[in-house]
Amino acid sequence: MQELAKGRNKNGKIRFVPPQLAHVKRTGPDYRNGVEITGQHYLDTFGFRGGEFGNWMNQNDRQTSLNMGFEALKDLASALKISDKDIAYQGTLAIAFGARGSGNAAAHYEPLRTVINLTKMHGAGSLAHEWWHGLDDYLGTKMRAKGMLSEQPHLYAPFQKLIDTMKYKPETPEQAAKRTEAQTERTRKNAASWLDSSVLASLKRYGNEEQMETYAVLREAFLSGEPGSVEQISAFKKNVTGRVIPKSERERLEIFERMLSGMQAQEAPQIGRTETDFYRNSVRMGKECEKDGGYWDSNVEMTARAFACYIKDKLPYTSDYLAGHADCALTLVSGKDGEMEVLKAFPVGKNAVQSTLFLTRSFRI
Repeated sequence: MQELAKGRNKNGKIRFVPPQLAHVKRTGPDYRNGVEITGQHYLDTFGFRGGEFGNWMNQNDRQTSLNMGFEALKDLASALKISDKDIAYQGTLAIAFGARGSGNAAAHYEPLRTVINLTKMHGAGSLAHEWWHGLDDYLGTKMRAKGMLSEQPHLYAPFQKLIDTMKYKPETPEQAAKRTEAQTERTRKNAASWLDSSVLASLKRYGNEEQMETYAVLREAFLSGEPGSVEQISAFKKNVTGRVIPKSERERLEIFERMLSGMQAQEAPQIGRTETDFYRNSVRMGKECEKDGGYWDSNVEMTARAFACYIKDKLPYTSDYLAGHADCALTLVSGKDGEMEVLKAFPVGKNAVQSTLFLTRSFRI
């Protein structure tokens, strides 16, 4: 708890920095056969536009990064069932190791230069996440979006379905019943307020106790959605006070009458949709951490985190350099009961991405 407190700034925000992997484990096929990978292997195998190393990387760092990056990209192609050449989006993507650092970012994608940068060993675990950003940008160009496709998903129906599935899920019957009950109660409350403001004051002035009891009965019939109840109440008001309910107010009350009648006639609540835990947690992550203002719950970042989880789940073996950070977007927060709980800003359980036909199968990259 003390370490958590130290990580907060003056505004109480948590500074989220992905942890550097203590060990980079991989248990997949041996793609290298003992060969030390060179930059040329990246160009020949994946068709990258180019590559770059930071000046401060020593030879051992360079060789380690090349070997692990090569194996991770082969794992990625295997998980997606695409060709090695598709990894670089047909020669439009470049890759850099520790050459284009960006503050505390473990890795980042640069749309203007279409390059993925992995910041030395701190970038291990984020390759799948950044590769998705590149694909998102590539698809945006293909669909003539002004930016990444996730920012304008309506341009491609399967992508819009992906976003909707990631953020929303069908209500349970219990949730639908609870929502419908709350909506009905709100409607009844508003209808009662409008009705009382239209007739109650004058009835109290001119009516007697028996007539007030009659109004209570008519009022309940109205709130139950009984057809013709507004007309009956207007006639009753005229009989007691000499004036009907004004036309504008009567029309509004008749709208409420139809709404209430429809609610009463509905046999079962209509199943709507509710936010997924992934979406709700992403919104809260933005409120708890420094990068708020729509970063954590943006389509761009949510799809990238979901993609990394998809790849980690899809591979039958461990590939830490590729997706080791897939499930690290979490922090401790205070729950409603005051107890500390873990907030996870990534898909858990039935992954939204897994339930949708994956996009790379819909495109010829």
